[in-house]
Amino acid sequence: NRICDAREVPGGRNRNQWFNPNCFTQPAFGTFGNSNMGVYTDPGINNWNLAFAKAFPVPPLERGQLKFRADLFNAFNHTQWGPATATTLISSVNAGRISSTRPPRQVQLSLTYKF
Repeated sequence: NRICDAREVPGGRNRNQWFNPNCFTQPAFGTFGNSNMGVYTDPGINNWNLAFAKAFPVPPLERGQLKFRADLFNAFNHTQWGPATATTLISSVNAGRISSTRPPRQVQLSLTYKF
């Protein structure tokens, strides 16, 4: 059963308490709870992917081409928090806590020669 708004966390939301687990109680045996799905939302994603490419002609006849490419995934290296722990045991110490992150910045470089 939900007894209050789980999004209202005393002191504000942070990764140690993303939602208030004290807003939930165990329903009486043999009955369904009153809480619906989507009571709280997980942290959003702030992700920027960039790609840079440059092609150079190769002498002597300039028929060949050397191509350099750089791909940056999560280019600005923003922390991407994972989902909050929502266990079936709301009395758990980790309920409402974010304990994971998504991958950090990844850089991929490639050099190709076309002849």
